[in-house]
Amino acid sequence: MWSARALDEETGIKSSEHRLRVLVQILQKQSSRLFPNEDEEPLVAFSKLVGELDQLDPSGQSFRYPSDKEGNRFEFTTEYVDLAHIKVAMDKVLNFLDGYAGAASNLAEIAADMRAEYQADMYCG
Repeated sequence: MWSARALDEETGIKSSEHRLRVLVQILQKQSSRLFPNEDEEPLVAFSKLVGELDQLDPSGQSFRYPSDKEGNRFEFTTEYVDLAHIKVAMDKVLNFLDGYAGAASNLAEIAADMRAEYQADMYCG
């Protein structure tokens, strides 16, 4: 994650982690550290949308794979999914993530440059 890179810390996320609620919790913690004075409303709205997706797919895998690791097909607890609503929600999620990734990536670059300059000064000075 760009935010972990900007904070110069490990992500703490296993590559096998797909649960959206866990990933959003990590994003919220990192975001509050990276952007402490920012309006939280967009992140709250984003978290709400992801929460709706998490209710449909608590494991974070049902919409990605036809079956679990043991070969069992995923079963949905709802009979009806409004795909048009999901598309609108996903567009909003992707819009938020695109903006967040850009801002966090810029901060990560700045932090890396600052660390490199500090290291160069330490060796030259």
